[in-house]
Amino acid sequence: METNQFFKRIPLWAWIIIVIFLIGLISSSLPVNIETKIKQEEEIKKKQTAIKKIQAKEFHDKGEKLNNEVGEVFLQSKYDIFTKSHLENIGNSAISLELTVKDSWYYLPKFQQDRLIEDAWRIFNMLAVKYKLRNENDIAWEVIFLDTYEKKVAKMGW
Repeated sequence: METNQFFKRIPLWAWIIIVIFLIGLISSSLPVNIETKIKQEEEIKKKQTAIKKIQAKEFHDKGEKLNNEVGEVFLQSKYDIFTKSHLENIGNSAISLELTVKDSWYYLPKFQQDRLIEDAWRIFNMLAVKYKLRNENDIAWEVIFLDTYEKKVAKMGW
């Protein structure tokens, strides 16, 4: 009985002020939380973008080192059949190697062609692991042989 009498003693204007105060309190705290969440999400997106840029730059720099060594291995070594090498970026996560072969490719027996493409594929993927562009247990990257007219004559990978 005392509680009912307590609520009955409070005038209507006091109830209105209490309700307005509670509505103001609740509504004023909501935008702050939403604004804070929006700012946090924007900050997270900025950090993710910065990390992606750094990773892309590192991938590119490592790719340049790989490109130099690929040129040394295939163009300036015992392999006298290659005339040009080209690395092709596939996004920022994979690279394929295109090797241009001399016309003497067509005079090689099939088993030697197969050995050459397999050796090039293994060497290229070992070098990619060496430069930490891919892990050893990842899917091996593609090697494509082109002739001097840029016709695809062999391919290994993917």
